[in-house]
Amino acid sequence: MDTKIFEIAKPHIEASLKKGNYKLDIANLLTKSKKYAGAIENYVGVYEEIGQALFLYETISNNEKITEDYLKEYFKLGPHDQKILDSYITRRDQIKKYPVEDFEKIKKSKIGQDFHNPYTRDETLKKINERIAIYSKLHNLRQTFDYSHYKDGQITKDDYSDDELEPVCYLLKSECLISYFETKLGLEGQHLKGKGYDDETIFSKITLLQSYIKFKELSKDINSKNNQLRRIKGLKFIQSF
Repeated sequence: MDTKIFEIAKPHIEASLKKGNYKLDIANLLTKSKKYAGAIENYVGVYEEIGQALFLYETISNNEKITEDYLKEYFKLGPHDQKILDSYITRRDQIKKYPVEDFEKIKKSKIGQDFHNPYTRDETLKKINERIAIYSKLHNLRQTFDYSHYKDGQITKDDYSDDELEPVCYLLKSECLISYFETKLGLEGQHLKGKGYDDETIFSKITLLQSYIKFKELSKDINSKNNQLRRIKGLKFIQSF
């Protein structure tokens, strides 16, 4: 990674993580109060904010040119549809870089074992593309819960049950946290690399970090049978939206 590019982008990445974390607290409070419609609106905003941080981190990891002008343009107000998808587009593009043998090697490493992926590289890419197709509806979902009327003047539907909306909140909350920890660990890994450690030592040290331990706990929680069902239910709701 180009150190100069990293120093330009790092404050913007950290600002997005901080803002996303702040908004996440608000969304969580709304969920706790069972104000699920308002929570969904906020979770989508969090997901977009943290997704931008992950996108920027992966961009500089590939040594792509980033300047202050690039960053000003990227963070300008504009269409949200694409930015909401940054997290999964980033993951897809990252996996595409790996040859099959490298992908399998990562799966067999300690990190790969802690975050078990039962799919092959091609199957993983297919799953990601399916998720991108579903999450392309998130901006419209947010607008429905944010406004009282559609663009054509029709009143927005707001009579969804708690049973329908709670799984969506859980799904989006978990997606926000996944993107947050991926970005956080990327930054911490870069910090370790700056100390001159080789990749093997960095991977070893990363697994001892509090953020890694919390990420592993999150993964275990997400993959419990009950929470897998909640996530599937949330996905089906968004897909049918």
